[in-house]
Amino acid sequence: MKTNYSHSNTLENDSLSWLLLLVSLVLIPHVTRIPFWISLVAGCALLIRAMSRIDLRRVRARILLTLIVMITTAGVYFEHGTLLGLQSGVSLFVLMLSFKTLETRNLRDGMLVTCLSCFMLITHFFYTQSIPVTLYAIAVAVIIPMTLMQLNKRNAALSYAYRFRFAGTMLLQSIPLMLILFILFPRLSGPLWALPDDAGSGITGLSDSMSPGQISSLTQSDKVAFRVEFEGEPPPSSRRYWRGPVLWNFDGQTWRAHASAPITQAPSDIQSEDIIRYEVTLEPHGKQWLFALDIPDSIPSDATLNGDYQLLLNKPLEKRIKYQMVSNLDYTIGRDLNSYERHLALRLPKRGAAQARQLASEWRRNANSDPQRTIEQALEFFSKQNFFYTLTPQPLGRDPVDAFLFNTREGFCEHYASSFVVLMRAAGLPARVVTGYSGGEWNPLGNYMLIRQADAHAWAEVWLQNEGWVRVDPTAAVAPERILTGISSALRENSLLPMFVRASHAGSWLNRLNLAMDNVNFQWNAWVLSYGPDRQQALLSWLGHDAAQWQVLIVWMVTGISAFMVAYTLAFFWNNRITPTDPLVRAYERLSNKLTSVNLPRLTAEGPIEYARRIRAARPDIGDLVEPVLQHYARLRYSSYKDDKEIDLLRRRIRKLRIK
Repeated sequence: MKTNYSHSNTLENDSLSWLLLLVSLVLIPHVTRIPFWISLVAGCALLIRAMSRIDLRRVRARILLTLIVMITTAGVYFEHGTLLGLQSGVSLFVLMLSFKTLETRNLRDGMLVTCLSCFMLITHFFYTQSIPVTLYAIAVAVIIPMTLMQLNKRNAALSYAYRFRFAGTMLLQSIPLMLILFILFPRLSGPLWALPDDAGSGITGLSDSMSPGQISSLTQSDKVAFRVEFEGEPPPSSRRYWRGPVLWNFDGQTWRAHASAPITQAPSDIQSEDIIRYEVTLEPHGKQWLFALDIPDSIPSDATLNGDYQLLLNKPLEKRIKYQMVSNLDYTIGRDLNSYERHLALRLPKRGAAQARQLASEWRRNANSDPQRTIEQALEFFSKQNFFYTLTPQPLGRDPVDAFLFNTREGFCEHYASSFVVLMRAAGLPARVVTGYSGGEWNPLGNYMLIRQADAHAWAEVWLQNEGWVRVDPTAAVAPERILTGISSALRENSLLPMFVRASHAGSWLNRLNLAMDNVNFQWNAWVLSYGPDRQQALLSWLGHDAAQWQVLIVWMVTGISAFMVAYTLAFFWNNRITPTDPLVRAYERLSNKLTSVNLPRLTAEGPIEYARRIRAARPDIGDLVEPVLQHYARLRYSSYKDDKEIDLLRRRIRKLRIK
């Protein structure tokens, strides 16, 4: 039968309310992602539609609506500079879906808006595929069939509770089909979602430059930088230095990286006996560098190792990746510095840091040009001169090194690393700044090391003859707890740290909850978002099927889907034969079963009124009891409006009916 979508099939107020609720739910998460004016226009459109349920002729004026669409489309173009791409596409979609509700009047329009809402729901996964977003999408997915049921008037007899159960049952019934497709569909290399290039905008982390306050600001971030799974026991915290950008150039205020020639193979000039193997799961940070323990002895695919022994990808990291690593913890770099590298490692600005230069010259004379003794004097200076490790240092002004060393003496790791390298260079020792992460927190629930942005750190490297680049961490001289137990135990203004950092070393229930949630996210990332060819083969091997080709996977997938559809079809017919889904039909079946027990079965083509007459003629003694109930059922069944209370009243009358 062809469905009639004429203008007479106008949406009722309840149906319109459900439709606007669905549209609002699918648009709300985008409020923080799109420009404010777009959210405001979309909200006004929904509000206008909600307030104009009776007469929409003024709102639906074609000229006015067309003008609004043109103006807002031009606004999206000027806002984003294009009408293509993720941000502009989602902004347009939000506007057009909200405008579509202004001209929604009949069932056909309602069905179209519902379908568009399904597509809008998918767009949230272009920004993030986290567990909260997935749970929110599932909740909205339950509202969609409830909205469709409300749009169809023949379902008006069903209560909201029944509709919720029905929609939830549909969602649960789809889980086996979803698992078959997810597990067996042949996987390509890469993550579950291929995002546009601009999807990774806004991500933060370490930079290839360092100035006072830059790293300390990262301690306010609870974002995960990366996670590490070790082969065997992890090294102690004092040896967990995760190498990142190496900074050579200093202009008096800011340290910056210097281009180094790449090493295309694992370095052969590293001598070590302490080898450690591990796997890193690195979150996207928009830069090219990877992180590894000092010092890397292997190079992942699609990466190079530069002259600073820093791992670099071939392109910026916009998606989560995993890579296997081998590192040397007790290392000696035997390669000597060339003249250019020595010049870079000794260069200082022509002006500034006059007091620091003078102090470094005194140390050099006192040490008789002994590099080890010079380093020791610098560390003693930091440990004995009332320096403080703090997140809120005083402003340093135009000469930050002297201001820090001789006036404020308050700073974070970047202050200590920067001033130490300046002192070493002034003393004639080649030195540079290394940034990265230090420490990390062990998660016993998932057996991995968790490194957050709050673990960002800076230290120094000094070149010593016959020893190569030697790591020196001046922060350890001022706040050794920072290296041994973490940042929260080292800072005097602990209350300024985020709660997750303060709790991380307290052994509290909050810390255990944080670790449990992170383990769930880690497993979600590993087995859902990063479910690629390797994970698929590992899972199939665990199930007893090694090296399954894609042709075999397709055969298994089609077989599984076919088996599921056959089982579902059989279950559907069996369930509808035994237990009707309509509450009125179920009540009528219960009454018929009671009458059948006294040899008064209902005939196939017999309506309720004729059934009542036949019962009265055959059994006058029970006719007076049954006939009012059957008439009550007939009124509800053939009425255009059905009240849930009336249905419940009929069910109680049938339940209390005693027939002998």
